[in-house]
Amino acid sequence: MKTPRAILLTPITELRDEQLRERLSLKTKMTAEEREYLRLGREIEEYEQNREKRPDRYKGWEEPRYRLRSDFQAFIKKSFF
Repeated sequence: MKTPRAILLTPITELRDEQLRERLSLKTKMTAEEREYLRLGREIEEYEQNREKRPDRYKGWEEPRYRLRSDFQAFIKKSFF
């Protein structure tokens, strides 16, 4: 997933006037990838704040979603551990 444009990740308080106008203009709409990136960021923040309060909702979130091929996993162990 591509990282959003820097202007979308910069806090508003740190933007110069022309950057702020660009950010607020209707011409610069977020791409689908940028919306997805920011949505995932919000979900991760919510998870970190609420995982103790609502363990049922976040059950399985820390388990890996993908498995590595055995030969690639062996390469990683050999190279880095």
